Amino acid sequence: MTALAALVAVIGGLAGAALLRRAWADRQRERASLIVSGWAALAGTVVLDAAWAGWVKGSAVAVAGIGLATLIVVVQGRTVRAARAGRSASLAPEPLEERQPAR
Repeated sequence: MTALAALVAVIGGLAGAALLRRAWADRQRERASLIVSGWAALAGTVVLDAAWAGWVKGSAVAVAGIGLATLIVVVQGRTVRAARAGRSASLAPEPLEERQPAR
């Protein structure tokens, strides 16, 4: 029963986190419907698990499953950027030392 509650928590967490990520990805437009539905999915997941597996155990399983699912959504959407060059790479090169004449 707890394993099924954990599965429901992860699925609900994936749905809620994906909706919130989609809503917050477009900064030009505010998408209130996606934000409300994302939070509703997360809250519904907690309430469903709490009613199914007990209020204390079910809510704890739901919060842990939602956290795991949100981490999966965040890692899936990450981008790798090139590192900035260090300070030494931006400095002007030292002048070459002149050769000493052979004696």
